[in-house]
Amino acid sequence: MISLSTCLSAGNVPHVISYPHVDADLGGDFTMNCRLSLSNTKVSQVQWSWRSSEKPEEIIVVFDKRFGTKYLSPKFGGRVTFFNHSQHHVSIRVSDVMMNDTGNYTCQYTTFPSGIFQATTTILRLKDCGS
Repeated sequence: MISLSTCLSAGNVPHVISYPHVDADLGGDFTMNCRLSLSNTKVSQVQWSWRSSEKPEEIIVVFDKRFGTKYLSPKFGGRVTFFNHSQHHVSIRVSDVMMNDTGNYTCQYTTFPSGIFQATTTILRLKDCGS
């Protein structure tokens, strides 16, 4: 099993590239980038979600090629901007960062025919700029 997954990783199987950890300033902004490794993969949808140890997963924003961008999260309402740099490179910016924004942010690509690929970025700590 290990040699099979190593073999698949070395081939033309897409994977998601993102920074594993990001620090942020309270009241400031932070940006998270997400990139699908293979540019010949057909992307039908990209989704960003958030979860913490105390809260269930919450979908922040969904981008669909046909239907556009839909912001879904009341928690992040008006504080998130989605950037579609290309079909294979997206990012979100969270503004007016609050203490409860710490947690895991997952970028998920839905592709055809390869399936779903995702990566998670953790907001490790929030710093107060004034202290």
